[in-house]
Amino acid sequence: ILGKLAILNDTIIRQLITRKEADCLMMGLTHGQPATPTKFKKEMQIYHTRLERITLELQKIQHEGYTVKFGGATGSWNAMKFARPCEEWSLLLDDFILSLDTHGRYSRSPYTNQCDDYDSIIRVLYILKRMLHILEHFRGNIWLYIHRGYLTQQAIKQEVGSSTMPNKVNPIDIENAKTAIEMGKRMIDGIADILTETSYQRDVSDSSATRNISSVMGYILVAITKINKGISRLVPNAEKMQQELALHPEVILEGIQTYLKYHCNMADAYEKMKLASRGKHGITLEDIHDVIDGLDIGEEHKEKLKTLKPGNYSGI
Repeated sequence: ILGKLAILNDTIIRQLITRKEADCLMMGLTHGQPATPTKFKKEMQIYHTRLERITLELQKIQHEGYTVKFGGATGSWNAMKFARPCEEWSLLLDDFILSLDTHGRYSRSPYTNQCDDYDSIIRVLYILKRMLHILEHFRGNIWLYIHRGYLTQQAIKQEVGSSTMPNKVNPIDIENAKTAIEMGKRMIDGIADILTETSYQRDVSDSSATRNISSVMGYILVAITKINKGISRLVPNAEKMQQELALHPEVILEGIQTYLKYHCNMADAYEKMKLASRGKHGITLEDIHDVIDGLDIGEEHKEKLKTLKPGNYSGI
């Protein structure tokens, strides 16, 4: 999983980030509505950073290791103490576990019932679930960017896009990844719930649950593999991003009202821009310039504000 994750993050996503088209401004969308311009590159950096952090977490927990149970039928050493009451059983049990694990990745839980508490395994499972949430957020937004035309898919000559519509290039790998992600998340919840709830000193539900951990890993590998394949054929469509951004000059009003507050001491700048724009459609740069001309501010400020356009309203 760590290897596949590294390929996704260090190769596939980084390739998207480093493409010259990725540095293009695009329209931000909050609540599904036009918002402050952002860069496609920055949006991909969000996922790159999050996946990098969770990779480090997984590596750290691998180093810290896992707990195991070793201490008699119900974890109380009864038979051992009865047969050899003089032995230092705690030390002997610890030494035995260490003798089997030269890398020091396992340690004996001092107090257990008939099975380990599984907390160390559950911790890993929930880190993996968080990773799946990040992957789904990433996968879902990639699909939306394809839908919006911000990402174009490279057509594969031998591929059938649709059984009846020859024009289609469907993002099937991006879509197939969703099922694997959701199955993995739900299985993690089920397994973790079972492992944390034992009847008295033991029932065998934990045994059945742990056998399904391999299925979780399988779903995760399928999800990452599908995302890798789907993203490898995508190219940012800078022209489409610029065209759509140009249709929504109202997104610069955030910068205008902030400038007016800071440089012109206009306390009601937000309210003025809100009155001129909220709920109105088809606003043009000329409309915004008319609003600026009507403000009681110096000409130098008006000229400065009129230089602002969606295409140059950029941050990081």
